[in-house]
Amino acid sequence: MKNLGNLLLAGFIMLLIFDSRIYDDIMGIVIRVIHFLLLFYLVWILLHDYLKAFKKKMGEKFGLQIKVLKRKLFKIKH
Repeated sequence: MKNLGNLLLAGFIMLLIFDSRIYDDIMGIVIRVIHFLLLFYLVWILLHDYLKAFKKKMGEKFGLQIKVLKRKLFKIKH
């Protein structure tokens, strides 16, 4: 993997030196993809925190009732 990274880096440097137009096109695509990945990551972080808080809230609201029902069912079985 390290060798592949070095080859890509060397290729980008060669493109920059010899043919700037292709290099600009490739870097434009790479930058656009990176922007989408960063947006996806930010949305993921926000949703993760929101869903974690929502799960905790629902657990506090309904969790005790479910535990009581489980205990009653366990006592009925035994």
